[in-house]
Amino acid sequence: MSLKMSNTSLGDRLSRFRAFSVVTQILLINGVIFLLCNVIANLARVDFISYFMMPADWHQLAIKFYTPLTYMFTHQSIGHIFFNMMYFYFMGEIFSSIVGEKRLWFVYIVGGLVGAIFFLLFFSFFAHGQYTLLGASASVIAVSIVAAIYAPNMPVSVFFIGSFPLKWVVLVLFLLSTIIDLADNTGGKIAHLGGAFFGLLYGMQLKKGNDLMEFFKRKPKAKSKNLKVIHSIKVDADEKTLDEILDKINKSGYESLSKYEKETLQKIASKK
Repeated sequence: MSLKMSNTSLGDRLSRFRAFSVVTQILLINGVIFLLCNVIANLARVDFISYFMMPADWHQLAIKFYTPLTYMFTHQSIGHIFFNMMYFYFMGEIFSSIVGEKRLWFVYIVGGLVGAIFFLLFFSFFAHGQYTLLGASASVIAVSIVAAIYAPNMPVSVFFIGSFPLKWVVLVLFLLSTIIDLADNTGGKIAHLGGAFFGLLYGMQLKKGNDLMEFFKRKPKAKSKNLKVIHSIKVDADEKTLDEILDKINKSGYESLSKYEKETLQKIASKK
């Protein structure tokens, strides 16, 4: 009896978690792991963070094979998680509104994994030592670059300064966080380059109409020919409408959209 109640409770929690937006889901996971590694770990005197961050050494990585996934949700200080999650929140919301919420998890995870690959390759061929990788930066950079490629001229308000095109905001933040003083936190910044590389690749392909995420999806069972034709017409119409709205954003800014166009943009994005 107690086991059944426990399973029901877990199912309810998972259902509640899925009800949140993807941005909120990712923020929550980062927050929970931060509390585990920095608060509960101190109280229990257990070094939890060492189990979540990714080592550069291949022998250690063979044991901690899961860390290329966990490192991108792990932060060591309040400042580290605060700036990463603040940037992710703003860029994640923009990404969801113009590219589609369903793609956010994919870009976050794969951007982080490509960052991990860059990190490993760098320390395998160009440097050696007991280095580790943690933080969501590579994933967040991938998300921001995809959004900037998809709607480069979308106006973004920067605190106390003014409104600027999204492409310039992303470029400046990338330069400040990655290119300037590359010698400091080199491993982390190499991972940034990996996230940026994937963001460029995915964003450019997506703008051409090629969604790399489709390669990882199971192919649906064959449907009737008529249903396929109807679905194809509907998708083409949505894509044409989306392109027209994005062109208007690029030329005149997001605020130039009518109420109907903004609602249409949200509806199309929610399907993606």
